[in-house]
Amino acid sequence: FDLAFIDADKDGYVAYLEQAVALVRDGGLILADNTLRPEMLDPSGDGGAKRYNAAVTAHPALVSTVVPVLRSEGLDGLTISIKRSMP
Repeated sequence: FDLAFIDADKDGYVAYLEQAVALVRDGGLILADNTLRPEMLDPSGDGGAKRYNAAVTAHPALVSTVVPVLRSEGLDGLTISIKRSMP
């Protein structure tokens, strides 16, 4: 696939990421919605979006960034990852 878009139950995001990495071609995109929420700023929190961002940061095949999005409900964001080829 050229692109995978993750927007589901936040507790499953890390599992969806692993599935997406397996399916997306080198150079393809993995997008994850709702990954920059106010609860992520709580150092004691361990929500699904926080675990997802930690997983994409640590994943050797991904280069990622979070794009903040201001919505009427408040701060949110979209994590964009590019899958790179691995030797």
